[in-house]
Amino acid sequence: MLKFDESGRSMVEMLGVLAIIGVLSIGGIAGYTYAMNKSKANDILDGVSQRALVVSQQMILGNTASLVEYNNKKIGDYEVNLSDKDYGTGFFGIQVSGVEQAVCERLQDQGLVNAVKIELEGTVLADATCTDGNGNVLTYVFNDSLNANATVGDNTGEDDEENDPCNQCTPDYDDWGDPLGCRNSDGQICDGCFSGLSDDDPCRSEERCVIIYDDDPYVFCFVEGEEDLYCRGFGGDGDGYVWRDGECVLDCSVCSAGENDSMGYEPCGHSGDPDAPCMECIPHEGSDYCIAEEDCQYIHDGTCYDGHEDKFCQTQYGPSYFWYEENSECLLGTGITSDCSLCQFKFNGTTEHRCFNSEGYYCANCVGDATRPISGNDDVMYACKEKSSCTYLSGSWDVCWDGGDMDEYCSDSEYGNKWDDEKKECYWEDEEEEY
Repeated sequence: MLKFDESGRSMVEMLGVLAIIGVLSIGGIAGYTYAMNKSKANDILDGVSQRALVVSQQMILGNTASLVEYNNKKIGDYEVNLSDKDYGTGFFGIQVSGVEQAVCERLQDQGLVNAVKIELEGTVLADATCTDGNGNVLTYVFNDSLNANATVGDNTGEDDEENDPCNQCTPDYDDWGDPLGCRNSDGQICDGCFSGLSDDDPCRSEERCVIIYDDDPYVFCFVEGEEDLYCRGFGGDGDGYVWRDGECVLDCSVCSAGENDSMGYEPCGHSGDPDAPCMECIPHEGSDYCIAEEDCQYIHDGTCYDGHEDKFCQTQYGPSYFWYEENSECLLGTGITSDCSLCQFKFNGTTEHRCFNSEGYYCANCVGDATRPISGNDDVMYACKEKSSCTYLSGSWDVCWDGGDMDEYCSDSEYGNKWDDEKKECYWEDEEEEY
C-alpha cells in the first residue's frame, strides 16, 4: 500500500491570513483618506491666505477689492469668491464653496492665523455642524491690515457705531435747536464728525455717513438705513420720497390711506411715520396703497380711479352712469342696446346729446341721424342709426349728416362753414372769396 505525504495550509490558516490583510487594508484606506482630507484642508488654508494678502493690499491702496489676479478662481476643486456680505468698513470675506463634510470638520480644528473669524453659512465655524456631502460653504473674514484681533461688524452697523470715535462727541446747537457741529467733553470741535438728526443721536464720523446734507451752517449726517429720512425731510419734496439708486424719488407705494366712515379715503400717510402726510400722493381706489397724482388720469375728489372708471363715473354723476371706453367718457346706462332703431337722439341730462332707448340706457355704437327728425324740432329728438354706417359724423354732437344739410355738418364739425359737393369737403366761405 502506497503512502503520500501532503503539505500546505489549512483552511483556518488561510482565513487568518485573509483577515490580517483585510484589517491592514482598512487601516491603509482610512489613513489614506485622512491624509487626503488633511491635504485638501491645507490647500484651502494656503489658497485663502494668498488671496487675503492680495485683497488687503488692494484695499490699503484704496482700490476695489477683487480676485482678478487669479484667472483660475478655484483652489483644487473648490470655488473661491469674495463674499458679498458687508462686514463693515475695512473688512472682507473670502468664500470657499463645495467643501466636503470630512474636510470641513478638519478645518474646524485648524484656524487661520490672520482671519478675524471663520463662518459656516453665517455661523461661527467652531459652533457649526458640517453637513453631509460637499455642500458646505466656508467664509474666512479678514481685516484689511490682516489684524486678527480687529472687531468685525455683522452688517448691522452696531460695531461701527461702537468703535466710532465721534460718538464721544455731542452736537453743538444754536438758539433754534439746530446742530452747528460736534464738540467733545472739553468743548473742543471734533473735526470730521457730523451730527445726527436729534438730541439723542451721537455724532458720527464721515466714514459712516452715506449722505451728508450741508446747508451752511447746518450739517447733518445720515448713516445706512436713514436714507429715506433724508429724502423725506431734506433731499426730496416731502413724504413719499425714498432713496433709490443714489437719489431721492417719489414712491407713493410707501404711503397708504385707510377708508373713512363716509366710504371715502383718509389722506395718504407715510408707512414709516403715521403722522407724516404724503403730500404728492393720493389714494388709489380699490387698493390699500397710494399713487402719485401726476401718474393718475382719472381723479375725482382727491382719489385716483384708474382701473375703476365705472366708479369714477358714479361718484361724479350718479349710480346709473358707466364708463364708455370707446369715447373715454361717462355715459348714462350700460351701453347694452345694439338695435339703433329702438333708440332716439336726445339730451341725456349732462352735457352731451346721445342716443338712448326707452329705458334710459345709452345705445352703444349708435348716432343721431340728421335726416330723420322725429319731433320736427332740431333741439329735441332725432332717430338713430349705426355709427359704422355713417360717412360724415360730426365730432361735437355725434350726429350723422349723410344726406342732410351738409353746411350744418361743416359748421357743427368746425371744418368750415360751407360744403363743396364736388370736392366732398368743407371750406370757409370767407377764404374762397379771398381767392
